[in-house]
Amino acid sequence: MKTIYKIVLVLLIFSVVQCKKDKFGIDMSKFTYKGKFVFNNQIKMDGYFYRCIGLNDYCIAYFYKDGILYAGGDTNININTTECILINPKERNIPYGWGFFVIENNILKYQTFLDSGGLFSDPEPDEFWAEIVNDSTLHFYKHITTNKDVLDMNDTYHFKTCENKPDSMNILMTY
Repeated sequence: MKTIYKIVLVLLIFSVVQCKKDKFGIDMSKFTYKGKFVFNNQIKMDGYFYRCIGLNDYCIAYFYKDGILYAGGDTNININTTECILINPKERNIPYGWGFFVIENNILKYQTFLDSGGLFSDPEPDEFWAEIVNDSTLHFYKHITTNKDVLDMNDTYHFKTCENKPDSMNILMTY
């Protein structure tokens, strides 16, 4: 009888450990910034931040008052329109590109899982740091990898006001 109890206990412990990981094999509890952002007009949020990476190719980032962010890149984006750039509905159901951020003094820090070909082998999200130059300019200067390697960056993002900003609904909100 004691053996049965031991087996049940081991299975119970195993199932609790497995519950922390989702179907992508990542541990969502590693997002230490989740729920910690307090909006105080530190940066503009009625649009998106962007940086040019080529002819009509841009990296964009949406920051939301609930502390969620979406960061992605795309080709043939027209930033000269007043419309916001749409987020593909399929991207709301995958964790990469989405994350959480905080602002400490004049430093914006965010955590996100990077897309590595659709496979997650990293146990923790990557982290990015940016200096808030002003409410509409961010200078990203640090990338901390899942291996805790610190990589220097030199990327400046500018703000673009737009209409019909997509909402922050995504898979991370279900945890």
